[in-house]
Amino acid sequence: MKESDRSACFSASVTQMVSELIATLPEGVAELTVGENPDIKNATMIIVVPHNTAAAPIHIDVLEKAPFVSVSLGRGGLFEVPVEGERYTRLPGVEEVRALCIAAIRGDLKETVRFAGAEVVGAVATVSIGTASVQESWRKVTLRPRRTHKQTFSYEPYDA
Repeated sequence: MKESDRSACFSASVTQMVSELIATLPEGVAELTVGENPDIKNATMIIVVPHNTAAAPIHIDVLEKAPFVSVSLGRGGLFEVPVEGERYTRLPGVEEVRALCIAAIRGDLKETVRFAGAEVVGAVATVSIGTASVQESWRKVTLRPRRTHKQTFSYEPYDA
């Protein structure tokens, strides 16, 4: 299978999986939006917004030819799952994305977010998947130092 075909198949599989996952939730718990990302060329954007404002939103970008999918959880958590998966778990790609989404839906996400003013410039996020804790971090690199502050967030389950 060509790389572009594999990526397109992965995008469709992730979109279908998230749609099915949200459909299992009680009615009115979350809103799902799927479409093209206006900020990223050739990217499918999947957004899950919980109606519980204390729960973590999910934002997934699947780029057409990228070897990974970006899964943003909460305010700053960022997990990059390879198409083949097995980065954070022993699960294949789509199932690994599913496990991250389920962790956010259950409220099993904690993060410390670094802000420069209102802009998110870094985060350390921890999710619980089964009995394991998975942690990922990132930080925006700039040439000009900026004053930042940190804030820690714990999230509630979607249906709380």
